[in-house]
Amino acid sequence: MSVAAHSHAKGKKAASSSRRRTGSAKQAGDVRSTAIAVRAYYMAEQRGFEPGHELEDWLNAEQQESRH
Repeated sequence: MSVAAHSHAKGKKAASSSRRRTGSAKQAGDVRSTAIAVRAYYMAEQRGFEPGHELEDWLNAEQQESRH
């Protein structure tokens, strides 16, 4: 294998590896967002879904999730 071909093959492997890491990071972010949304939903439910508290619920849920 030539140096250029070897170099290209090596680059493809590195790119594939970084895509996997990015994918798992995205998946972790999705899991965190879902957990926050569920917490915020239950906060709203406890209040009878009274409007006007959506941001407050989300921020409180984020804070709780970061401690969890």
